[in-house]
Amino acid sequence: SWDFNLSEGKPMSMCCMQYIDDTFHVFDEVVIDGARTADTIDELDHKGLLRTDWNYQICGDAAGKHRDTRGMRSDWDIILKELQNRNLNVAFKVPPANPGVRNRHNKVNAYCKNAEGQVRLFVYDKAPTVDEGLRLVKLKPGANYIEDDSKRYQHVTTALGYAVYML
Repeated sequence: SWDFNLSEGKPMSMCCMQYIDDTFHVFDEVVIDGARTADTIDELDHKGLLRTDWNYQICGDAAGKHRDTRGMRSDWDIILKELQNRNLNVAFKVPPANPGVRNRHNKVNAYCKNAEGQVRLFVYDKAPTVDEGLRLVKLKPGANYIEDDSKRYQHVTTALGYAVYML
């Protein structure tokens, strides 16, 4: 799942997870300052996470469907082409619009721990920025339920939230 960014202090961010029996297992991440979209795919490849015997569900920022100002293709066009060029089994699960922040937060929080005390979201050692973000992310002070995106870790938690909301 991806969250696309270009600004300084707002890295291109994505997290890798398995969704098994209504439980998320976040096992890796790619968080790169100043990265191009294709750089995230190259990093996944470098980590050995692109395998033809796996099935991928691609989630993330709906804004990535818009053509990028740096080129004629959208972020999602770039990702899908890169993954298809590697002969991967890909299902595209990006909504037409991003969910509301409050709805996304409520769903992620319910997976962290619901009213019955069940934990259905686990973060492993290779995803330290996800772990940091889930512990520290906050809303902008004085704003009307807007995320404080000035923190580097917030963007990968947004990517996680897009996946939790969609799956």
